[in-house]
Amino acid sequence: MLKRTAFFAAMLLLAATGRAHGQGVDDSLVVNLKNGQRVAIPLASIQKITFDSVTSGVMQAAPVAPGLQVSPNFPNPSRAGTNIEFSIATGGTVSISIYDSKGYVIRQIGLPSCPAGQNQISWDGLNDRGAPVTSGAYFYEVRFNGETQTKQMVVIK
Repeated sequence: MLKRTAFFAAMLLLAATGRAHGQGVDDSLVVNLKNGQRVAIPLASIQKITFDSVTSGVMQAAPVAPGLQVSPNFPNPSRAGTNIEFSIATGGTVSISIYDSKGYVIRQIGLPSCPAGQNQISWDGLNDRGAPVTSGAYFYEVRFNGETQTKQMVVIK
């Protein structure tokens, strides 16, 4: 059994050794210790791996803020229209699709030059043909730079 401190000092590499490395070992957990020692543990013999207060030399990337954040619309439920608020990390093209409860697109709104930061659009409660939508549940989908977020809203007439 490897000592706990050896795990702290180790860089773990889960690898399919065996035929790929010519060592005759089946799939194994390979632990490369700082002292140069290499230990291969067959995966079939591992029941659980637990790390307590591990400090590793592996650097983690800083969390990246999402490029798109969509807030709930307001008012919700609405009678005549509603506001859709969203925030984008950089300026660019934003598209918003509004779907009925059956999944049909009833309105598409394109914003080709949307500035970075908090933005808001007002939906007037009309479909693409200019007709008022009926009472019911609707979904709005906001898309920006490969990201998509969907929220639900209710229209009451």
